[in-house]
Amino acid sequence: MKSGPEQLDATLQRGLAPIYVIGGDEPLLAEEAADAVRARARQAGFTERQVMFVEPGFDWSAFGGELASRSLFGDRRLVELRIPGGKPGEPGARALQAYAAAPAPDVLLLVLCGALDGTARNSKWYQALEKVGVAVQVWPVGAAELPAWIRGRLARARLRIDADALSLLVERTEGHLLAAHQALAQLALLASGETVDEALVLATVGQQARFDVQALAEAAIAGDAPRTRRVLFGLREEGLETPLILWAMARELRLLASHRPGGALPGGLPPRRRKALERGLRRAPPDHWRGLLVRGVRLDALAKGMLPGALWTELVDWTHAIARPYRASGDPLPAGKMS
Repeated sequence: MKSGPEQLDATLQRGLAPIYVIGGDEPLLAEEAADAVRARARQAGFTERQVMFVEPGFDWSAFGGELASRSLFGDRRLVELRIPGGKPGEPGARALQAYAAAPAPDVLLLVLCGALDGTARNSKWYQALEKVGVAVQVWPVGAAELPAWIRGRLARARLRIDADALSLLVERTEGHLLAAHQALAQLALLASGETVDEALVLATVGQQARFDVQALAEAAIAGDAPRTRRVLFGLREEGLETPLILWAMARELRLLASHRPGGALPGGLPPRRRKALERGLRRAPPDHWRGLLVRGVRLDALAKGMLPGALWTELVDWTHAIARPYRASGDPLPAGKMS
């Protein structure tokens, strides 16, 4: 069965499954989910813990035998199988499918996979583990979800946060969930009352936000011009290469430009990306996105030094054109500055 990190505690309280598989590219949430499984396993009498790392040369042929063998002291075992790349290979896929078909009664298998794409989540080995156990997919906490996440964490410490403080905290920790987690722990210690205010955030939390090209693409396609500007300039400060920005934007524009009315978006898209694309489809027709994609060809040539021009200025104008409201009767490719 599938379970999100938020539902995992309730799932664990209903009883332990023989297998748990945790994947995702948000390390903090993935590790918290693994800790929850470990804690519940200890309560249920799984007192022995064994960790296996899937590295080059890992002996999958001995994997099933190891799990089927009895503990030296007769204890119930929690076996952690760590697959950092999320790809066990053909021998590993066969071994995992075989084990899922007949799990050992005194073993709880915890598989930690790191980031998993749609292909991996649809693979036979992953589906076999999900069918007999619990699969937890961890998604990054985006800017839209971060305020609720912060409020929820502070509520655990019986604290509230005012609107200005929350906005500032989101701005300073977006894209860096571990920094947000550490900031909340510090704020909980320093708060003098029941409410965290803007002054305390200003005095305690520095600028630790991190941005990625996917966040930029999602903001622009969704039509959030102020956020698009902030992420774009954040990426510039971080020294991200322009070709990566162009690649991420063009990838989304191609999907929108080629979409047929009534058709479905590709399967396996992360929720945030799917939501942004769906909003883009509602904002403007494919021809609009196709025109913006064509305009991106010039920027690609500028980035490669094939044409003269001010690359950064044109990049700012292009991303603004993508994010600005669509005008059916006007020029779909207006130049202009972000404001």
